[in-house]
Amino acid sequence: MIAFARIAGPLLLLVFGSEALMLGLRERLVDAIEGRLEGEQSYIFVEVSRGQRLRSYEGTRYFIAYTGTHEGYSFQHVEEVPAAYFHRHSVGANVECEIFEDAAGNLYTHLRGNSFRPRKEFARLRQFSLIMSVIGLALLLFGFLRPFRRAPPIASVEKKP
Repeated sequence: MIAFARIAGPLLLLVFGSEALMLGLRERLVDAIEGRLEGEQSYIFVEVSRGQRLRSYEGTRYFIAYTGTHEGYSFQHVEEVPAAYFHRHSVGANVECEIFEDAAGNLYTHLRGNSFRPRKEFARLRQFSLIMSVIGLALLLFGFLRPFRRAPPIASVEKKP
């Protein structure tokens, strides 16, 4: 058991710990972009190029694809919307869009009036990664600290003459 803990502990900790770290950084980045997108308050009009209804075992989901131009660059984005928003805007309609451009020139957009906020796609994967990294840490501690426990003293047996 100690050999297993010494091998599996560091592996689990490194693999799942780094994965949990990257997923946490991604979540913080997405939250920061959403905050900047709402704070910039710059709007442009975009054209709805396609609407799509996706039926799955989870239920029906609605998506709208839209195209637009910002400072001479054309862009196309797809966004998940609620059913009412999907049925209210048809293909070819102009809708207002919030836009944010970061320092690297990447565009981030969100349809104005779209109350749908995307799910945290990787929330369960991040929880699983955190749990597995804690298990790896426990195995690591068990594997390397166990041999250093003090062994009980061996009773000495005296030989009778």
